[in-house]
Amino acid sequence: MRYKKLVILIIGIFAVFSLHSFTAIKIHREIIPDAICDLKVTPAKANLNDPISVDMSGSQFAKSMEVEIFDIAGNLVTSRVLMPESPQWKTSFDKPGEYTFKGKALNLEGELSENLCEAKVYINFPPTCRLWTSCLPCDDYVDKVIVFDGSGSTDPDGEIVRANFEIVDEAGDVVDKKVITERPFTWEKVFREPGVYTVILIVTDDFGALSEICRLTIEVTKKRFFILGSGGLFLAKDGQEDNYGPYLAVRVGLLYKLIPNTLSFILSGGGGIALKGHPWKNVLTLNALLNLHAGPIFFGGGAGLTTEVKEARNTDAELVLNSGFDLFDTQTSIVSIFGEVRIPVGEDREFSKHHKLMFGLRFLF
Repeated sequence: MRYKKLVILIIGIFAVFSLHSFTAIKIHREIIPDAICDLKVTPAKANLNDPISVDMSGSQFAKSMEVEIFDIAGNLVTSRVLMPESPQWKTSFDKPGEYTFKGKALNLEGELSENLCEAKVYINFPPTCRLWTSCLPCDDYVDKVIVFDGSGSTDPDGEIVRANFEIVDEAGDVVDKKVITERPFTWEKVFREPGVYTVILIVTDDFGALSEICRLTIEVTKKRFFILGSGGLFLAKDGQEDNYGPYLAVRVGLLYKLIPNTLSFILSGGGGIALKGHPWKNVLTLNALLNLHAGPIFFGGGAGLTTEVKEARNTDAELVLNSGFDLFDTQTSIVSIFGEVRIPVGEDREFSKHHKLMFGLRFLF
């Protein structure tokens, strides 16, 4: 009887203890709720290396939080554990594309949150610049238009909205710069001085991303040699009569710019067809001249020869003076009007009886 009471007492104590433990566990579970994950990522679109803010401060009942970042292929890029007292984090990306942020929160018992906790960020692809020029090599291009073309630049996920051109000389000093905001992103530039220049181009897309730098180095030189052709009316003074013998004259030769835009040397020769008959004869002329240039105006002089214009007249050695005006100048070709006076040199060669005149057009190309 005594043992029976003892067994009943032990069973009672065990039952009371079990009931107490079950109640404590139930109360404990009611007190520790499930964690709720909250994830905010800003901005939703950014450029390479721009800061991306991660904020999990809205998570509830969390002992800790964790965010994992995956690329478009599903590969884990990086992860970070955050605490309630420091729930924010900044990161960045050095590769373009779409990234998925997956967050989770753990409650006090280490149990994971069950609600969906994701965000996406798109990292903008930067544009690619392409630079081309209308002259390679740029020989004889001083004072001529050179086109720098950035129209071949591309952007895989947007469009080009701006092209920044800059030109530096051999010393690295900036010569000129240009910002173009409309297609076709070309710049027409004229160099007034010869030299070696580096052209730099950076393009910007519609989200503000910058391309890498494109560079193009050119050497700009002046055109110095020109082929010369001229033609016009040639007049030879009659040595006895008070009139002129008319000729249709044509010359060819070379012009070399000793000092560009300032001084040139001309060597030319040609023939003249007499427009009157006997005693006038067809002639040949030679010129060796120096010309000074002041903008479109040129003038100068030199030596010349003219064969006999009439029977019983000898070949004349002459002092030649000329002047003219450039009508068109494209740097590769020049069209001018000119006038010329040929003054005979020697005995029995009075100016009044033996001089010659010419008026015509001159072509350089």
